Amino acid sequence: MRRQSGVAGVPGTPGEFLWSGAQGTMFWVDPKEEMTVVYLANTPGPIRRHYRELIKTLVLQAIAD
Repeated sequence: MRRQSGVAGVPGTPGEFLWSGAQGTMFWVDPKEEMTVVYLANTPGPIRRHYRELIKTLVLQAIAD
């Protein structure tokens, strides 16, 4: 769980929590944005981290306040 704002590898808000699974799958819940995201992938090797970070960044950038 992200406890406070500040420097992190990926953007997010305090209170969010996530789980990263095998082969690139992940989900995260962001209570502040009232959002739950499920990302399913079958990504080989170390590139899966890149795709997890990319999808999170793209989803957060798409939020229009």
